[in-house]
Amino acid sequence: KITGGNIDTLPFGSMQVIEIEPNKKYKIIKKVWMKHHVERLKKAAKKNRQRILIVVIDDERATLAFLRDFKYEILAEMHSKKAGKQFESSEWKKEYFGGVAKKIFDSGLDTVIIAGPGFIKEELEKFLTEKGFKGHIFVVGTSTTGLTGINELIKGKAITKIVKQSQIVEESWLIEKLLSEIAKDGLATYGFNEVKKASEAGAIKVLLVLDELLAEKREALAKIIESAERGQAKVHIFNSEYSPGEKLKAIGGVAALLRYKLI
Repeated sequence: KITGGNIDTLPFGSMQVIEIEPNKKYKIIKKVWMKHHVERLKKAAKKNRQRILIVVIDDERATLAFLRDFKYEILAEMHSKKAGKQFESSEWKKEYFGGVAKKIFDSGLDTVIIAGPGFIKEELEKFLTEKGFKGHIFVVGTSTTGLTGINELIKGKAITKIVKQSQIVEESWLIEKLLSEIAKDGLATYGFNEVKKASEAGAIKVLLVLDELLAEKREALAKIIESAERGQAKVHIFNSEYSPGEKLKAIGGVAALLRYKLI
């Protein structure tokens, strides 16, 4: 907000945009940090430094690597021992997939890319799902495995799309949960006034806000967000460019999953 200067050029009380450019240092002092501000910054930093587990696999070997900032670190290389068990088609795969799956579970990461030639990558995906893996699995075709396969994957466009898709998956789950609750008149509400009422009552479990609406009605929504955070609600800011954000926009741009139903 403009508080001093040439009143003819920039009227006092008006707002002025400051351009922030890459690779330049700025010092910004913010007197009040709301919880959702901090969470958005943490999420942005995490997204930029997101760790993904890559598995490039064929029926002879699997190479596992951590990926961060488009640089990778080899975790393990495993061999199937298929040649010694050529007459036990199902047994060698169970042992092979079991070893790979253990490495994946032990990594603690919830985003896994399975790549390679042929159909064995789809078989590993099915095996992981059957073993109860709850994270996000993305299957990508490459012409080979090993370090060459990893480099082929990184040089392609799949990684960028997958990072974006991870956010869409999370937002899709939230919006579908919301719409399901609304459809059955359950633990959900939407619209500015209704969400404000729920926030003041401490009934919000998850607050869903569209970024466009937050920009338009920052002060009004800030009060709702602050009230929701005092009630230990989680705040999720939706990207208006993605499909889940479009669905949220269609119902007013702000909604909430509730702890209990309001009378």
